[in-house]
Amino acid sequence: MVAIKNLLPAFAALMAIAPVIAAPVADSKAVSVSEESSDLSAEVLQARDLLSGLLGTATGSLNGLGNITSVVTQLQSVLGSVLVTVLSLAASASSGNPAAIVSGLSGAVGNLVGTVETLVSTITSLGGSSGLTKILGSLLITPLLSVVSSILSTVLGLLGNIPAGTAGLGDLLTTLTSLVSTLKSVGSATSGLTGLVPGLDQITSLTGQLETVISKLA
Repeated sequence: MVAIKNLLPAFAALMAIAPVIAAPVADSKAVSVSEESSDLSAEVLQARDLLSGLLGTATGSLNGLGNITSVVTQLQSVLGSVLVTVLSLAASASSGNPAAIVSGLSGAVGNLVGTVETLVSTITSLGGSSGLTKILGSLLITPLLSVVSSILSTVLGLLGNIPAGTAGLGDLLTTLTSLVSTLKSVGSATSGLTGLVPGLDQITSLTGQLETVISKLA
């Protein structure tokens, strides 16, 4: 679940923006802008009420974002499991059997491919949403990008200790190649989601490193 404290800055920002947007526009030439501002003001107030309710709950889950919230919750669960798996493999890498590590990585990366595909779909859906939904959705998705980066960093470290010719390595590289392809598609899905740019940039960098390692091991 997204920690409530991570949403406090957004909550404060929305509280500050609402009265400004709701203020009347004196310039008669700006009627259309005023109407749009009124619509946006309603969205801000709705988001404020949403976050006010959030601050009064113990779960920290956001209601009102439709399928995005439930999908993100599922993704958090899967990504958390994958991260635990790769960290466990990393902890035993120095004394572990390379073939066993490859086998463990294959399963973890396989789960990651499907999860990233769902993440891309979710981000694409969010990109077509209203401005405030993008902001709130980005708050939910940003932590997921951090987890993906942590997983990729750990995988890169593990690959550096796997000898060429290790049993199962070929299948792992095939799965990793599929992962790289999926990760590259994330960038094209983030139009208008500026809040995701830092996390995306980190993933893009790690994806490039992963692609280089794959080519060396292939």
